[in-house]
Amino acid sequence: MKEQIRNEAVESSEVCYETLEPWAPTPAQGEGPFYPPRFGRPGNDLLAVGGDGATATGEPIAIAGRVTDARCRPVPGAMVEIWQADAHGRYHHPHDAGPEPRDPHFRYWGRAVADADGAYRFRTILPAPYRMGWSWRTPHVHFKVRGAAGVLTTQMYFAGHELNARDGLLRALPEPERARVIALPAPDAAPLRVWRFDIAVA
Repeated sequence: MKEQIRNEAVESSEVCYETLEPWAPTPAQGEGPFYPPRFGRPGNDLLAVGGDGATATGEPIAIAGRVTDARCRPVPGAMVEIWQADAHGRYHHPHDAGPEPRDPHFRYWGRAVADADGAYRFRTILPAPYRMGWSWRTPHVHFKVRGAAGVLTTQMYFAGHELNARDGLLRALPEPERARVIALPAPDAAPLRVWRFDIAVA
C-alpha cells in the first residue's frame, strides 16, 4: 500500500521547500455537471448541518493544504470552494438523478479562506465512487480556488484507491500532472484521517 501511494503521488510541499525550485502549477480539470446551483451557509465543515446532533453517513475525513503561487509563496485570502458526492455517490444537484437517497445531514459544498500562510482545511466525508455511463468515477473532490491570479478549477483524488487506474478523467492527465492532483494521507492523523492537498496556482 505504501509503495503504491509513493508511486502515485509526490509530496510537492516537501520537494518545494527542500530544493527551492519552482513548483509546477496544479493542473486544471473541468468542474463537471454538478457545480452547486445554490449555496447554503458558507463554512469549512460539511458535517455541521442543522442542530439536531445527527451526523452525515460515511467516513469522516479532513482535507488540508496550502495555496501557493508557482514559486511557493503563500496566497493569503484565497477563496477555496469544494463540492463532492456523499457516501452514496449522490450530489446535491437537480441533474443528478441517481437512485440512492441524498444525505440530509451532509452539506455537499464548503468554502474556506486561506490564512496568512495560505493554509486551508475542511472537515467532510470520504466520497463514494459512482457510475458514469459504462464506467465508474473514482472518489474525488471538486475544487475551485479564487485568488489574485484568477480562478483555478480542478479535482482532487485519493492516493491508493483501486479505481484511480480506471478513472478516465484522471488518466487523461499526463503522468507528472496526475501526481499533482492526488492527495496523500497525513501520517499519525488519528482519530480523523487527514488528506493533504497542496494547490499551486499559476
